Amino acid sequence: MPIIEINRQHFREILYDLPEEKLHWDEVKRTIPMMGASFEREDEETISFEFFPNRPDLYSVEGAARAYRSYVTSQPFSQDLYSLQGRSGIYLEVASSVLEVRPYIGCVMVRGVNIDENSLRSIMNVQEKLHMTLGRGRKKMAIGIHDFSPLYPPFRYLGANPDEVSFLPLQGDREMTLAEILKYHDKGVEYAPL
Repeated sequence: MPIIEINRQHFREILYDLPEEKLHWDEVKRTIPMMGASFEREDEETISFEFFPNRPDLYSVEGAARAYRSYVTSQPFSQDLYSLQGRSGIYLEVASSVLEVRPYIGCVMVRGVNIDENSLRSIMNVQEKLHMTLGRGRKKMAIGIHDFSPLYPPFRYLGANPDEVSFLPLQGDREMTLAEILKYHDKGVEYAPL
């Protein structure tokens, strides 16, 4: 079952409008297990809980905070915080050659959201938890999150010759071909069998 680390400061920032007594860590530690989790550990910055795998909505500090708010106040998190604005006019072309490997793909562009270090860390953590659980170790699903600002459409999702395409992988120190990533980069080696 996934263990979720909740950054105390980020949790408090999200729940800024709750009464102070609802944000004491003894209260949080007592209440969150009532939502389908078990306490794991804590330190000065984080508190960790193991959540049931059938609750991916709780795989992030934001999800846990949203559920916690509803549990302690009986008031849901504001639904009008974000809204759909319609189609972006940007399309993704999917090559038929990848349909055997990944038969489904979805994309979304998010605008107007400020992402600080806590938010980015949370996004990366929930991404990995979803890979691990619902994605069955990325066999069934994989997620990519990218900064749109340096990118230019049109976008294409296709197979590539592993010796001809190269880029600087995340946490890499040099540009590598796809074949090199599968041989030498930690994540590439881990997922090469896929």
